[in-house]
Amino acid sequence: MITNTSISKATSSPRTDNAELEAGTSRPADSEPPPAYVPPATEPLLRRDFYSDNANQDATRRSLTRFLLALLIALGILSLVGTITGVSVGLTRPRHGHWVVKEEEWFREEQRRLSETTCSTKWDAPLDLPGERRRPHQHIQATNLPNNFPPALPALPLPIFPDLSIARPAYHSSTSFIIPRNTPQVFVHSRGASSGNITVVTDPSIQDVVIEVEVFYDSPDLLSIVRVCPVQEEDREGLMIYSSVLPRGNVKKLPVFAVLARLPLGKLEEYNEEGLAHSGTFDFETDMPFFTHTIGPLLNDVTFRSLSLSTIEAPIHVESIYAERASIVTSNAPITGTFKSSKSLRLATQKAPIIINAILEGGASSPTALDVQTHQAPLAIATTLESPGSFSITSRTYNAPIQLTFPQSSSNVPDFHPSFVEAAPSNLRFDFTLHKSSSDVGPASFSGGSNAPDDDSNPGIGAHFSFNLKDGSKVDGMMAW
Repeated sequence: MITNTSISKATSSPRTDNAELEAGTSRPADSEPPPAYVPPATEPLLRRDFYSDNANQDATRRSLTRFLLALLIALGILSLVGTITGVSVGLTRPRHGHWVVKEEEWFREEQRRLSETTCSTKWDAPLDLPGERRRPHQHIQATNLPNNFPPALPALPLPIFPDLSIARPAYHSSTSFIIPRNTPQVFVHSRGASSGNITVVTDPSIQDVVIEVEVFYDSPDLLSIVRVCPVQEEDREGLMIYSSVLPRGNVKKLPVFAVLARLPLGKLEEYNEEGLAHSGTFDFETDMPFFTHTIGPLLNDVTFRSLSLSTIEAPIHVESIYAERASIVTSNAPITGTFKSSKSLRLATQKAPIIINAILEGGASSPTALDVQTHQAPLAIATTLESPGSFSITSRTYNAPIQLTFPQSSSNVPDFHPSFVEAAPSNLRFDFTLHKSSSDVGPASFSGGSNAPDDDSNPGIGAHFSFNLKDGSKVDGMMAW
């Protein structure tokens, strides 16, 4: 029995609870097995709530992000529309640094700023110009080269310069200033939103420099925010043209100026009452952004010790000038004309052609320098080497052709250094006797000697040249006749 009982126990209850085994007791045979373990009901509920909360937060974030993005896009569109339509005129920030809400406040602020200048302009009585079209600018409307250019220059078309004048200005005022002839340097500068034209001519009937200023404007209030001030410093005297900074989008309120500088005759060979030679020259300088420059035929009437013409976004045309040193600088506009120099001549612009006739006098102690440069536009330079001496000629452009010709030059040029830096074919033509020539040049063609003068004292002398190409190679040669 004992054995059978033990066997039946083993058969009927093969599994024994761990707690009972550890206690050394056994469960009765007729007892029911314990229920299976069921995890607490709160655990899956908590887990489900956790994931549900995260999903809700992500959806909220996405909705908020979409809303903010849509708001930014709407503000950007409104700002763009306001800028285009001029709605934001009153919300622009002028250079004086104060926020302006209304146009009247802008006028008062500009009047206050200009009232701090040390001068008050005395204008002539304003002229009412209803319905009359006035052109305060003297434009260059030519589509071909000027007639006084030598035929060696290529027929490059000149652009038609834009008309910067007001179509129908309502008012016009003028004033004038006299600067003594013996002033070492005469200058005309402009600052602010002014634009217009400056013309320089000679007048044999005057003894001093006379500068006349005209202003064209569309509203009487605009004259109160314009100043033309005479400025006198230790070694120079001139004019400053001040005008206010425009609010954005209101182009009609831009005054337009026309400046006329009349110069007395003055050349190097003048003599004083004692018979001693003295210089009748002076320095002349402009720094006038957005002003078209037109210089008359001054070559035989005035000699400048130094001539500096500086502007931006406006062309410069010179009929003819003679300056010991000259600097002609603009941007995005062409430079044309005839320039004579005895020491240095520099011309520079960008994205516009330079088409000039350069007359150089040879330097004895140092080379007479010609430096012409532009960018992405052609260069056409007809150079006359008027007297024997040393010369240094540099011309630079990129992605555009260069043409450098010498239609008339001295038969004795001991030292000559033309230099090119560009990425397009160039053409260099020698029509005179050279002793030495060197250059840094890209793809180029060279010719010379066909029109060279006879030189019986030095038979067989020609052009010795040395060109350093961009690929590192060097070309040496001689053009003899």
